[in-house]
This record gives sequence, structure tokens and C-alpha cells, in this order.
Amino acid sequence: MKLITILMIMMGVTSYCQSNKIVKIPSNKDCAIFTNEFLKLQRFYESTNDQNKISKCGAIGVAQFMPTTWEWIKKKKLIPNHYSINNKSHQIVAQKSYMEYLFNRPWKPMFNRYRATIASYNCGRSKVLKLGELYGKDWEMYLPLETKNYLRKLLP
Repeated sequence: MKLITILMIMMGVTSYCQSNKIVKIPSNKDCAIFTNEFLKLQRFYESTNDQNKISKCGAIGVAQFMPTTWEWIKKKKLIPNHYSINNKSHQIVAQKSYMEYLFNRPWKPMFNRYRATIASYNCGRSKVLKLGELYGKDWEMYLPLETKNYLRKLLP
């Protein structure tokens, strides 16, 4: 799926005109929204694809997982228990699995599911939910600056 189609899906577009024909965009039930291209871009913004990167808050690897999040993902059986946070290929599998998990969680109507998923990956789902409770549809205005910039990079 092309990046432009992915962006259109994220913006809520359900169809578009191409060569005088209406083209229906598959729903999230019909296709994987978080394509390999999107996930590569996300990893680039997370770590510049450097598995040895450790953030100032302790996130590790190419997909920048916090050790506590990594253990939680294993506990939820989103990845095999033998996966290591220090293994790049394990991080890539975990990234996709975790993004899909976040996306498929229940979201209240005030949230754009795609934006909330990506923000949750960066600053935590509980923070995003709390901001939604406190500020309603204006929740994004109160995200940490790092997360606001993260959303701008991934969803221009």
C-alpha cells in the first residue's frame, strides 16, 4: 500500500477519485495500517535505526522500548518470552505487534485512533487516556512537546 493511501486512511478518507473512477480504500479490518514502510519511518524517528541507542529516559534499541514496556509486552504474550530487548529483529517484531495492540484497544470518540496509537507508542497509553479525560477533544494540545513533534514527523 502506498504511503499516500495510508495517510488518507489515517485522515478518515474512505474513497477517492482516480482516472474518473471512485476507488474505495480498504478499512482497517481489510489491511494492516502499520505497513513496513510506516514502521521503518517510525524506527528512524525513534533511533535513526541504531540498535545500540539508549534514550535519556532509558528506552533501548531500534524501536526504543522501555524495559518495563518490553516485559509487559512479553507478559501479554504479544511477543515470545525468549525475545530480547537487545536483539534488533526482536524489536522490529515487537514494534509491529505493540502498534497493532495499541491500535485495537478501545478508544473513546474524542480520539483519532491513528493519532492516539502513535502518541501512545511515544508517551504511553495511560498518559494519552488521561489527557483525553482532562481535556476532551483538545487532548493533543497537552501532549509532551516530544510527542507533539513525533506526531508531526510521522503524520505530516
